[in-house]
Amino acid sequence: MRLAIPLSALFLGTLIACSPLQVKYDYDARADYAQYHSFDWEADSKDTFTERRIRAAVEKDLTAKGFRRAEGNPPDLLVSAYPVYRDERVRSVGVGVGIGLRILPGVSVGVGTGSAKAKVQTIGGIVMAFKDTRNSQLIWKAETEDALEEGSTPEESEEAIQAAVTRMLERFPPEARPSK
Repeated sequence: MRLAIPLSALFLGTLIACSPLQVKYDYDARADYAQYHSFDWEADSKDTFTERRIRAAVEKDLTAKGFRRAEGNPPDLLVSAYPVYRDERVRSVGVGVGIGLRILPGVSVGVGTGSAKAKVQTIGGIVMAFKDTRNSQLIWKAETEDALEEGSTPEESEEAIQAAVTRMLERFPPEARPSK
């Protein structure tokens, strides 16, 4: 019995941690993704810690997929990847207190009060987009919410970002579709 509570808490924590991150994709189905081999970054960086972590994660995953950073050479793709934030009102659990008085057998009177406070929680996501440098056209984009958690340690943030970026890049490049 003593082991049941810690094990159930561990199971619940694992279940929450492994919940699938929702990723939205869009891409140009006519683009020839086999022609892309190199990438570089769009120049719109704000150089925050979070953005540096996102860029490092993207570079790691793209390199693992066979792409190379085009340092000094014209790249095939320009990549932008950045955090986005939105505030969401969430209702916290309230506390209630009540007192009751038994007047007669089977008859009771009670008074209770409670309060719940609404708070604002910042939700962080990542947006990633790839442009073809030959025609400056957007060819692939992915977005996710709930990838960044307010108040995380740098290590937790880096781990969460790497997991989110890996999940986002699972479907890049898109599989080639047969010609009709």
